[in-house]
Amino acid sequence: MHIIDCQGVYKSYGDKRILEDFTLQVEAGEKLAIIGPSGSGKSTVLRLLMGLEPFQSGTITVAGNVLPARKQGRTQGRDVGMIFQHFNLFPHMTALQNVMEAPVQVLKLSPAEARERALKLFSRVGLEGRDYAYPAQLSGGEQQRVAIARALAMQPRVLLFDEVTSALDPELVGGVLKVMKALAAESGVTMVVVTHEMAFARDVSDRVIFMERGRIVEQGPPKVIFTAPENERTKAFLKEILRT
Repeated sequence: MHIIDCQGVYKSYGDKRILEDFTLQVEAGEKLAIIGPSGSGKSTVLRLLMGLEPFQSGTITVAGNVLPARKQGRTQGRDVGMIFQHFNLFPHMTALQNVMEAPVQVLKLSPAEARERALKLFSRVGLEGRDYAYPAQLSGGEQQRVAIARALAMQPRVLLFDEVTSALDPELVGGVLKVMKALAAESGVTMVVVTHEMAFARDVSDRVIFMERGRIVEQGPPKVIFTAPENERTKAFLKEILRT
């Protein structure tokens, strides 16, 4: 059964077309990587799946929730979690409080239950002993791992990752990717990852889609996309990005 189903989605900002006739189906548990040049609509796809923005036409269903066109849909609560480029942590809360907040407020867990869940997640993402640090006291990589733990604390069925390493210094990228690789290997959660980390897309995903100008130009298993792409635009993009 498809846990994500987008059919003929059209999205624009005024006269600027962002997505056109966008159709995508994702199986439960699938690890999907979305690649493509800047401005191709990759991040917009995630924002629509999360219900953060309206779209003009088409249908979007995520984890059984139908998001209506022409309205900003509600966020998906515990079913869908999103990790953004810039962490979006509450600066006045400790790392522990950031992770506990939604389970207490939304899932109505007791503080003790939420704390136990958060501490287990800190161990999982390699942040033992950092639970009482504030975001300003954490490196960018540590903040991003807190953001991942915060999303996991809601026990979502779908996780969306929006260029989560793009704001990090190069030496901090590896720690975040390690957590994501472990999550992909250990968890049955569906992952949709917009990324410029081609090695991650190649080694971890079940399927890669290449987007340009609001459309899916090519898709397939990583081995095919990275070694024998059929579309000339895909070939040119990969040749350029893998050279840098």
